[in-house]
Amino acid sequence: MDKKRSWRTELNVCWLKNSKLRSAKKDVLEKCQHAEKNAKKLQNELLALIETQLKALLNAAEWTYLNGFQACQESLQHMDMPPAGKKTSFLNFEVALDGSPNPSLTFLF
Repeated sequence: MDKKRSWRTELNVCWLKNSKLRSAKKDVLEKCQHAEKNAKKLQNELLALIETQLKALLNAAEWTYLNGFQACQESLQHMDMPPAGKKTSFLNFEVALDGSPNPSLTFLF
């Protein structure tokens, strides 16, 4: 009789442990899925913030570049040109506005 009870008791203990493990596994999986969902949401928010900041930086850079270009053009328009035949240094102003990723602003004296 003791062996039968012992065997049944062990079986019940194993079944109970198995049930608790399955329940814990389910809880862990649910928490992982929730964490993954939150991580994706945070990632999307971070990417949107980075995109907004990059756009702001690009707009500021473009504004600075274009205003610098305009100021240089205005300065060139007001420069006195030397009399014909007189040797002097000259200013060569080049700007690449062809949409290249690295526009250049070059002054050659």
